[in-house]
Amino acid sequence: MSDPSKRALPTSDSSSLEEDDLFHCTLLSIQVENRIFRVPKELLETSSSVFKDMFGLPVRKNEAPDGERDSAPLTLEGIKKEDFRAFLSVLSSLHYETVTKRGEARKGTFVIASLPLYEGLQKKDWIAALRLSHMWDVENVRKKSIKVLEGDATVDMLQKLKLANELQITSWVRPAYQYLLTRAEDTKSSEVDWLDLDFTQRVARAREERTKLFLLRIWSQEIGIPVCPSCGEARLKLQESVRPKESSPKGESNRQVEPLKWYFKCNGSSTSLHLRNYVIQNRVSGHILRGSWTVEELVDSVYKSAHASVKSLMDKDVDLLIDRFLPMP
Repeated sequence: MSDPSKRALPTSDSSSLEEDDLFHCTLLSIQVENRIFRVPKELLETSSSVFKDMFGLPVRKNEAPDGERDSAPLTLEGIKKEDFRAFLSVLSSLHYETVTKRGEARKGTFVIASLPLYEGLQKKDWIAALRLSHMWDVENVRKKSIKVLEGDATVDMLQKLKLANELQITSWVRPAYQYLLTRAEDTKSSEVDWLDLDFTQRVARAREERTKLFLLRIWSQEIGIPVCPSCGEARLKLQESVRPKESSPKGESNRQVEPLKWYFKCNGSSTSLHLRNYVIQNRVSGHILRGSWTVEELVDSVYKSAHASVKSLMDKDVDLLIDRFLPMP
């Protein structure tokens, strides 16, 4: 009688085995800087045509392809390990999100799991994922990253414009242009040192034209006349005055028209806007009372308190200037 402890275990014919559709994959060893990642090969090649083509390249006879083991990894040059980790975190989470949404039976799992791999991802991680998804043509990671960054209040418009130019995000360009044309302060070269001089000059020209359009619409009464920011009652007025020009060497005296001056006539004070320097100064007896306002700040104040129809008119002016002065991708 044979010893039961040495009895051969039953085996299955490999031809009768089936591969699980979710948990059967080929792990790929990838080196980024000094770190090794093990990533499901299928996850990369089904998400990216770049990786699919890379994995389809022929290998030398009797040589294993790169990535089959840690000692011979597939090496990715020119990227940072933390950026690659962020990219994989988003890609993996999107994969599980897709899988768990396939059927009603898995919806509970999706809600309970709450996509833990997204947890802890910061702005820099989403930007890294966006850059790598653009490089490798991973559309789902790109769309997810754009959506998250759009809702992140810490990503300012200038940063969005920089990313839009770099990564061809056309939906971010016009809102960024609108911001450049409508914000109260001028654009500083240090803020946009990644833009060429011609573009910054175009922005400055468009902002100047917007100011002129704004004042013209006030003059033509298409926009309600602004109220003085000092007293809250006086309305903006236009005054054109003349003053004697200094005598010439021949003793002749001419009269010269001064620059147009917009002002708020208050009781005992006035706020003057000189078109020469676009600065509003609030003065009482020649002394500055409440500092100064730029025309852009005045425009912003009018816009925020304006009727919807006036806002629409001012928005159209900005869009017109964008189309005229600023290049669209």
